[in-house]
Amino acid sequence: QSSGGNNNQQQQQHKPLPPLLSTPLRHAWVECTALCLSLGSNLPGNLRTDAHSLITKMMEISNWNPRSKMASGGVRLSALMVLGKICVLDDQDDGFDLAKRVSPYAYEILTCCHKGLLSGGAGEPGHRVECVSTAWKLAVACRRSHDANRLMHGGNNNADGGNDQSLSFLATGAMEDRAVMEAIKFIKRATADK
Repeated sequence: QSSGGNNNQQQQQHKPLPPLLSTPLRHAWVECTALCLSLGSNLPGNLRTDAHSLITKMMEISNWNPRSKMASGGVRLSALMVLGKICVLDDQDDGFDLAKRVSPYAYEILTCCHKGLLSGGAGEPGHRVECVSTAWKLAVACRRSHDANRLMHGGNNNADGGNDQSLSFLATGAMEDRAVMEAIKFIKRATADK
């Protein structure tokens, strides 16, 4: 009976860890989810992965109340990491770039990151760091998408005094105005965060 009681004590001391709290498992899950979206977006017809529903679901999950039972176990952080990963995942072999799929959601993702900065308490510095990381990855995605669209439509005339904007720091029109305003609010909040 003493060995049975000892086993019971060990089980109480070592509660099972939710899988997304494990950093290696979380990173593997994020990679797999982003790759599924990338590869699934090239499939024909009904087999195609719906990028819109995945992006909106990840934004919804990352906005869950941090104290709720559904958001426990690293779920919010994992959803933010997926959003950041699909912003910078680029499959050059297939010519498919997820930046073009993510950039129309710039305002919504920035709002999500801003809310994450506000809701991440003192005990969640990792969540706040991931909010900043996702926001800068989104800025990169918007820039890449804008450059790709400009090149596709012949916007790079640099023969004699043309306007080669790829050398410019600013990419005019890469984000819509409301996304730029949200980015400014986000930057102000992020710099005030200690």
